[in-house]
Amino acid sequence: MSLSKNRYSKFSKKRIRKIKVPSFSSLKIKSPQFRSVALICTDLEGLVSFDDRVGGANLAIADCLSRAGHKVSIFFVSRSASLVPVFRRCKASFKKRNIELHWLEEPPMIIEGLGPARLSYAAYLYLRNQHFDVIHFQGAQGLGYYTALSKSLGLDFDKTLICIDLHGPGYWARYGNEELVAEPNDILKFYLERKSVELADVLISPSQYILHWAESEGWKLPKFKFVEQFPILMSPHNFQGGKTSKFKEIIFYGGLEIRRGIVEFCDALNLLPKNFLKQMGIKVTFLGGLGISNRINSDENYLTQVGSRWTHKWKIISNLGRAESLKYISRRDALVVIPCREDSMGYHVLECLALGVSFIASDILAFQEIIDKRDHKEVLFEPTAFAMSERIQLALSKGVKRVRFLVSPKTTSANWGTWHGKININLQKKISVSSPQPLVSICVTHRNRPAFLKQCLDSLEQQTYKKFEVILMDDASDKAEAKKYLATLKPKFRSKGWKIIIQKKKRGPSANRNQAAEYAKGKYLLFMDDDNIAMPTEVFTFVNAARISGSDILTCACDRFSGVSPPISVALK
Repeated sequence: MSLSKNRYSKFSKKRIRKIKVPSFSSLKIKSPQFRSVALICTDLEGLVSFDDRVGGANLAIADCLSRAGHKVSIFFVSRSASLVPVFRRCKASFKKRNIELHWLEEPPMIIEGLGPARLSYAAYLYLRNQHFDVIHFQGAQGLGYYTALSKSLGLDFDKTLICIDLHGPGYWARYGNEELVAEPNDILKFYLERKSVELADVLISPSQYILHWAESEGWKLPKFKFVEQFPILMSPHNFQGGKTSKFKEIIFYGGLEIRRGIVEFCDALNLLPKNFLKQMGIKVTFLGGLGISNRINSDENYLTQVGSRWTHKWKIISNLGRAESLKYISRRDALVVIPCREDSMGYHVLECLALGVSFIASDILAFQEIIDKRDHKEVLFEPTAFAMSERIQLALSKGVKRVRFLVSPKTTSANWGTWHGKININLQKKISVSSPQPLVSICVTHRNRPAFLKQCLDSLEQQTYKKFEVILMDDASDKAEAKKYLATLKPKFRSKGWKIIIQKKKRGPSANRNQAAEYAKGKYLLFMDDDNIAMPTEVFTFVNAARISGSDILTCACDRFSGVSPPISVALK
């Protein structure tokens, strides 16, 4: 059984080797400074860490920043109450690393919407009341969208650098696993991830490969971007060279997913001579999490069916964390195989290099950026079943050379620490809002709700921005109290130069809004219904955001309340 055969990566070597993005070491500043740094993430070693090693990378980044002297805070974003006891234990252990660990929750009142937007907005609401020199967002889930959007609109964070760490966008992972979009949450997540990258001050990637993938998909990348391998929480093994042989085991290392090359690996085993591994006394171990691919459903379907024809012994180990997996590998006489179709971080390769174990891996761009160029031919193979099968036979018969890092982990950790001290926080100049202030036409629709309308108009009277007109469209109100209230408004409207338009026949809110726009004299239009209440800074905020961003249309989150009285307190100010 084979789900696909000999599938080449969509991103060929010739196609994406175009632009060389600089590393952290390209910054040349003599006097680095100590910064306050926040890391916002959903994956964190010790709490939640999937087999792609993002959780370990996040902790490693925080650790090397702390050791470099920066003040580091991690904000872990999760809705899982079951993690609270583990979180408390981690908080104490992180404190020993001089890292403050916080649980970031949604506030009681927050925007309606799908999960990814709610989490991103919750992060924004919390961070806007804090001050950090640098805020790092894990790129997954689009956590940085609303924070980066706020800065781009001139609302908040004018003295904070917003960074997005791009390692594995959701769409990229779905494509690599040949998976269809499962639900609306996925579509929203893909959008938030993409836009947060576009709006960020700085984009940081562990590989040139994933940046060029983003460009090939039409992403607009920010002006300031860097490629720096993510640090690892390991002390590298002393490189001794030489070859190893006499293997007793082959270990497939990585998540059991299509993009990790599980199909090609199984096909490669099937291409070996009949009973080859059995006669050599070599067993096969699949070491990694079960992944997200519904088409694999690894231990129950695909591997069970494929493995039923194998004569050699094999097993799946899917419940080990990073540390336990590394311990397993280091204690075996094993040939480790990392056959990824696509990878952006190369963390499994980094771990094998650090352990000094024997491994072979796919000749993909992310791995080329990690392994010393002199050793590429020794361990890298074309990512096809045929090439992999040949390389496995060669490795078992003649051994595998131990290879070297292209950039040492020590250098990588130092680069992360010093970059945060050298980067200019004010990479983007704050755009000033020049005078004179433009006129705003506030178009209000109303029908038979005078109590609500009064609250709406009272909120407009309290605006800090004073240069506006009101155009009130009454949609043929037929209740006596409504008609009476409209009559009392006419003198005030006349004195302010505002307008009341009373329709003879009911036309509906859309038609009334369009007609109000025809009467408007302002540069900007702000649409409200009679049951809306404007915060005192609403018009001012909208005008500034529109002028700074150059946007033609703006919207905002809303607080919901009910009853005939105005809200006593609200979450958004």
